[in-house]
Amino acid sequence: MARYFEAELQRFRVKPTVFMPTLPPLFDLAQLDRLLVGLSDGHGGFTGLGYLEYVPQDAGLRLISPVAEPPKALRLGSVRLEDTFRAKRVDLRNLFGTE
Repeated sequence: MARYFEAELQRFRVKPTVFMPTLPPLFDLAQLDRLLVGLSDGHGGFTGLGYLEYVPQDAGLRLISPVAEPPKALRLGSVRLEDTFRAKRVDLRNLFGTE
């Protein structure tokens, strides 16, 4: 993962409505910090990977990715990247409070 993200990185502001699956109402966006996401082209294909960064001052999210084109949608992954880009599994059911 470190090698994938060593290229020049793009940063895009993320709206909570672009996620697949859809986020529950009143979801705490801080829980998505450093979560790996797939970038969708809007036609059923994927253009690459990125990770989310929670921006406390805006209470919002930013997408970090080497892919230059902004995605049409984001597919939530079940991996959180540590600062060293080591992957750590995340159970999305626990994240969303479902079983």
